[in-house]
Amino acid sequence: MNSNKIVKRIFFTLIPALALSACQKYLEKEPIDSVPEVAVFESLIGLQNAITGAYAGVSPAIEDEIYQTALVTDEATLPTENNTGRGVIVYRWQYDAGTGGEVTASFRDFYFALNRINKILDNIDAVPVKDAAEDAAKKQIKGESLALRAYCHFELLRSFSAGFNAGDLGITYMEHSEIGLPSRAVVGEVITKAKADLVNAITMLPVSFTLNTRFTRNAAIALQAQIALYEKDWDAAINLSSQLITAAPLATQTQFQAIWKDQHNAEIIWKIKRNVGDNRVGDTYFDRTQNKIIYAPSKELRDTYDQVNDVRYGAYVLDLGGGRFTLNKYRGGDAANLNLADIKVFRTGEIYLIRAEAYAEKNNLAAAAADLNSLRRARITGYTDEVFATKEALLDAIFTERFKELAFEKSRYFDLKRKLLPITRLPEDAINALGAENLAPAKREYLMPIPLAEINANGNMQQNTGY
Repeated sequence: MNSNKIVKRIFFTLIPALALSACQKYLEKEPIDSVPEVAVFESLIGLQNAITGAYAGVSPAIEDEIYQTALVTDEATLPTENNTGRGVIVYRWQYDAGTGGEVTASFRDFYFALNRINKILDNIDAVPVKDAAEDAAKKQIKGESLALRAYCHFELLRSFSAGFNAGDLGITYMEHSEIGLPSRAVVGEVITKAKADLVNAITMLPVSFTLNTRFTRNAAIALQAQIALYEKDWDAAINLSSQLITAAPLATQTQFQAIWKDQHNAEIIWKIKRNVGDNRVGDTYFDRTQNKIIYAPSKELRDTYDQVNDVRYGAYVLDLGGGRFTLNKYRGGDAANLNLADIKVFRTGEIYLIRAEAYAEKNNLAAAAADLNSLRRARITGYTDEVFATKEALLDAIFTERFKELAFEKSRYFDLKRKLLPITRLPEDAINALGAENLAPAKREYLMPIPLAEINANGNMQQNTGY
């Protein structure tokens, strides 16, 4: 495919051809950008190929975020056996807008995906259909596209905004596939647009559409609940979370173990399916060819678990012996295809924690503690409910539980950022970090940089402070 053609189709002035090659390997069908638009938008089959291409574009961006969070925060440690140099500049907080590829890759990949999504939305209304069934399918694809557009922009906001207050500098919300020199909108404007897209999406996503590898109505509600958490709209967070908790109960311990081997779908609201030939997320952390741990779950993280009774510990962490710990979460259940695990994007475990935090912030400590204790009982054998004397103690416990429940699911950096908490590492985890043990919110590297290539190409794009 001609990379110059792609550059013309993407709203940024400069997108490396690497963005294309990074996405291409995820596709099983022709993506929207590789066939003439007239072919894509002349039938329902073309639309189905286009939405497949849109999901394929979102996948690498999510992987970027998972890796970015592991490198920047206290989730991971850099073992001595990793002499590959992979991610080291970012892990040591030595990056800038031109060298921090691991922290800027999601910017490129999400906007690349958004171009595909917006091409669908720009053209879908004119696509002819043969009957009512095709019309319903077309409407569903439009709903998925709107939800995906909201999702991509919210993820970009979480990574690259200057904060989460309504007036903080946010990101560009792209509503069409077009060439231009856009500027950044404030957070409040971005969230308003994302919420509007989700409201429209939900009207188009049928209740009967429950395929958890696609953006269903429940996935849209999960994203609404996340946004409500960041907006501090506690009532909305409680209402939306309650709908999902009823619809998708927590997994049993046996089911939970099977989730991470891709042998059960309990409590999974949306996941990115991985097939043989796709990128293997687990390879980022464990090099199969060299039997080498690249990044390991930190001691700080491991020590938060009851390592005997908490089902999450064994599901997330694998002890190889000799003081070597590796990430078990993405190894999957197929020994012949190690590290080829599905990416779980929305799970009921997170939804319980959203509702618990919202209840606590509204001073309903009994309801908040009930949600936290319910999650712990589902994960920890022999767990006894904990009683919390103060709102602060309960919120601290919920925050720690998010660290444990959502480890290596791209949430840790966003949680620290929304609370304006420093990123801290235990000395044992920072042996190879060259002193990178405490990153205060006032430090430049606490915010992710806008890629230098975009700054150089777009005079209207404002950089985050310090870069």
